[in-house]
Amino acid sequence: MVGKGELPKTFLTPEWRRHAKRFTDRRNTPKDCAVLAGKSFLLYRRRGGSRTSPLPDFYIGAHAAIGRLALLTSDAARYRSHFPKVEILAPIKRGM
Repeated sequence: MVGKGELPKTFLTPEWRRHAKRFTDRRNTPKDCAVLAGKSFLLYRRRGGSRTSPLPDFYIGAHAAIGRLALLTSDAARYRSHFPKVEILAPIKRGM
């Protein structure tokens, strides 16, 4: 279990740091991101998604899609289902 403010060891490798550095590249696309996030969230809700799924997650996915950025997440399935063109960087889940 990872505590608040801690990263799993897989996120601390040089490869992960190299990918994380790409996230510091700021993009000025808030309107495009907001439109895509809203459309994705609406589709999610129409397919029966719960209201508990936060809209900011969709904004993050939309920002990655519009900016053609990789997305570092531990919830790869959610982002892949709504933003299939986004490169997802996620730790490999091993047997529990």
